[in-house]
Amino acid sequence: MYYTLGIGGFSHDSSAALLEDGKLAAAVQEERLSRIKHEGGFPYKSINYCLDSAGIKLDDVSAVAFYAKKSNWDKVLFTLAKDSVLNPIYSISHIRNVAVGFGRRLYMSAQFRAEYERFLVKTKLDRSKFHFYDHHSCHAASAFLCSKYDNAIILCIDSVGDGKTTSGWIGRGNSIIPVDLKIRYPHSIAKIYAKITEFLGFHSLGDEYKVMGLAAYGKPSRIEELRKLVRFLPNGEIKLDMNYFTYHDGYGFSSKFYDVFGLPRGNNTPVDGNYADIAASIQALFEEVVMHHALYLKKSTGIRNLCLCGGTALNSKCNGKLVLTGEFDNIFIPPAASDLGTSIGAALLHWNQKLNKPRSFVLETDALGPRYDDPFIKSELEKYNLKYVETEDPSIAAAKLISKGRIIGWFQGRMEFGPRALGYRSILADTRKAEIKNKINSTIKFREEFRPFAPSILRECVKDYFEKDINCPFMTFTLMIKPDRQSEIQGVCHVDGSGRLQSVAENENPAYYRLIKEFHKITGVPVVLNTSFNLAGEPIVCSPYDAIRTFFTSGMNDLIIGKYILSKD
Repeated sequence: MYYTLGIGGFSHDSSAALLEDGKLAAAVQEERLSRIKHEGGFPYKSINYCLDSAGIKLDDVSAVAFYAKKSNWDKVLFTLAKDSVLNPIYSISHIRNVAVGFGRRLYMSAQFRAEYERFLVKTKLDRSKFHFYDHHSCHAASAFLCSKYDNAIILCIDSVGDGKTTSGWIGRGNSIIPVDLKIRYPHSIAKIYAKITEFLGFHSLGDEYKVMGLAAYGKPSRIEELRKLVRFLPNGEIKLDMNYFTYHDGYGFSSKFYDVFGLPRGNNTPVDGNYADIAASIQALFEEVVMHHALYLKKSTGIRNLCLCGGTALNSKCNGKLVLTGEFDNIFIPPAASDLGTSIGAALLHWNQKLNKPRSFVLETDALGPRYDDPFIKSELEKYNLKYVETEDPSIAAAKLISKGRIIGWFQGRMEFGPRALGYRSILADTRKAEIKNKINSTIKFREEFRPFAPSILRECVKDYFEKDINCPFMTFTLMIKPDRQSEIQGVCHVDGSGRLQSVAENENPAYYRLIKEFHKITGVPVVLNTSFNLAGEPIVCSPYDAIRTFFTSGMNDLIIGKYILSKD
């Protein structure tokens, strides 16, 4: 057996993944084990889980693949310095700030090298087992090599990775091949979106989905002003007008931006119409940029299968727009499209491309994390002297409770890999009444009212409730709910009539499918409300202890964990 260990992280969202003869056997993000949101340290816990799940030791690993090469930031500095000389709008202070930012990146690179050396010393592994792959290559591989396509165009967009912010690729067979679409830092639509996320009073690492939700409450009335920040080039690329940006103390907006858009929203400032309009405008601009890149790749290659990757590929509203254009025959987005998935990508690059091995699997589930059997769960319950009821069929029991208006924690099988809860570590509720949203927000999630909840729907019923019949097992597309169905599922219908759907097939998640099927039988509605099993600011639960703690510190009515049911009343 050839074991390939993939490792990603070191700035945020660290993870590890394990391939067994090229097949993905395990993957987990460090935050789920450390309980630190967006944990970016070396993923020792994740590595140990992957090894334990396969019953092997580190010495048994054939190769270790890292998600990044030695820093390419010298190229970035050269590019910026060249642009500064050729473009008189760049001031000496601007160049100085670029240099400061470059120094910060060199420090981060030194930290990575030091951590790598510590890992080598600690594990005593042969250096020849270690392989390093370009950041965007790992993103591209995690998308295409997990898809079912023999050939596809691949579009990767993130804030920055190994100096690049956007790249295009062709996936063919067991390889990914770069094409001429390549945008280098600081020209980054993802950075603009992140900084406007901060401007709107949120955090730029992980709160971008709040902007996507808020956008539905506004109108894109500021898009013409935002378009002035971006120049669309005929080669599919973009350039930013750097007059609107500064490198002082990191990437940010200059005074010119604030002169146009006003002051950022404070923490206690209401989210009024102006801020909602800005959210709608940046969402619209982002969609234009993604479409610009994607259509260029399609036109230049003639390929109609599209894979999306990088953190921006989690923008489900944009993804839904791409589906509706009809420009692409198929679109695939991996569940861990952000830096989380680079551990998988690095491992696949080594197996498929470096070793030239044929592809041997298609990613059909993200249930790749830890699993806890019923005896262990029972021992945890008894450790804390908790009262519970045993059930022969957790799915049937859950459907009955939800149909009575109860909000349940659902803890079954292996934990998901990626940011979404997809029916293994979920909070579930009835979709039929709008007030369920306020109840969950106020007693469990403690979050903003403008954020929608996701519908999990039987795969065969998607066509009956949504504007397009698509397979969406990873909750990566937002589509409009049919007008005549919106009143049936008010709990998951956003203010604009949309829903970020998860289609659930029996062969992919049998227990969850059976739950929704039973709910459909009881209520006539094949949709349940699904939100992640966690409190605000915390990672999704991983272990039975995490689930029990979260259950008792929130307003959930019941917890179904394995075959055991805990109830508060």
